[in-house]
Amino acid sequence: MAIEQGYPSFIKVLDVTLSEMQVEEIVLASEILDKNPEIYKEILLTFKKFNMEPNVVLVSHEEFKKITHKSEVIVRTGECTPYANIILKSGVVF
Repeated sequence: MAIEQGYPSFIKVLDVTLSEMQVEEIVLASEILDKNPEIYKEILLTFKKFNMEPNVVLVSHEEFKKITHKSEVIVRTGECTPYANIILKSGVVF
């Protein structure tokens, strides 16, 4: 999905994704809190926009990478800021 550096942005892709699914839990690298707090705030605001309050799980970046080995889908955006990664655990919409 990445076309060029910064496009599409992580938040834009998250926004479009959330318009089509319900998320019960998210996993983030704990380093996002110190290294990219702006994106962390935008993540929470994007979920709020869709009236979702998923459980937030913070793990080390190393643990995050291990968890991704069990992922069913991986989407690469054009985002180039640190720790702008998320694991979505979906729910049902009915």
